Amino acid sequence: QVTSNNKGTGCEFELWDCGGDRKFESCWPALMKDSQGVVIIFNADIP
Repeated sequence: QVTSNNKGTGCEFELWDCGGDRKFESCWPALMKDSQGVVIIFNADIP
């Protein structure tokens, strides 16, 4: 969990690495629940 406060504008976020393996797919909805934003990072070179 990271908290940032830049010029009076606060931002709190959590970083999760839940992997791209299908065995982790079931946890994705729980991680995104009540989120105001999600960033998904992937390697387009790996099919």
